[in-house]
Amino acid sequence: NNMPLSKSRIAILPRAFSRSTCLRRIPVNMQQWVGTSFFPARSQMNYSSQSNNEDNSSTQDDSSPNVQQEMQKVIEGKLSQAESGDSKAMLDLAMIHLSGTGVEKNPEEGLKWIKRAEELNDSSALTVLGIMHETGMHRERDLEKAIDYFKRAADFGDAEGQMRMAFAHANGQVGGERDMGKALEFFEMAANQNHPEGLFFLGSMYENGVVVNQDKEKALELYKRANEQGGLKLASDRIEALEKEDQQ
Repeated sequence: NNMPLSKSRIAILPRAFSRSTCLRRIPVNMQQWVGTSFFPARSQMNYSSQSNNEDNSSTQDDSSPNVQQEMQKVIEGKLSQAESGDSKAMLDLAMIHLSGTGVEKNPEEGLKWIKRAEELNDSSALTVLGIMHETGMHRERDLEKAIDYFKRAADFGDAEGQMRMAFAHANGQVGGERDMGKALEFFEMAANQNHPEGLFFLGSMYENGVVVNQDKEKALELYKRANEQGGLKLASDRIEALEKEDQQ
């Protein structure tokens, strides 16, 4: 059974892992960096309801018999795929057991499947493990280990891992020195995959001339792409501001 669990595996994570919280949550010291006039904190990133299907899906009622029956079919299908070596299915199963979606919550079983996906270098699994170490969820809180996982995830092309590395470099958490040039590189990697926040933060760098020549036209283009991809309210706000500025 190949029925997808959702548009994003993140949608069925426990609340602490959901895209509206953990994937946009960063340590306080990172907030001090991004919470500036041109880099708002990621936790302030709001998505329009029309574009935020991932978050809304996690609020759907899963207690009805029909939903439970369908969920069991999905789980059986994912288990079969995972046992055949499908790392994406392994991570889906991990999320199911961690969140208790359609089954009794079982963190130990969830972690087992995440580790199996990690052994196959699944980039999303690496990012999730990084988030676990970053937040102390089911793992010892260890920022150094978290960054190691994010770097591996980024190297395998995971856009969220690339975002995490961008913030780590910008905050001086890699090598002990802030490196906005490296942050730019990782924002560009994420933006090239149409990651909404990657597009937004890259636009912020161009709008304000951070380690690049200031280019408000390019910033506007990036904000528009961010808004199209993710319905980011902050992106639409910057679009409005730049367009007004251009008309003056």
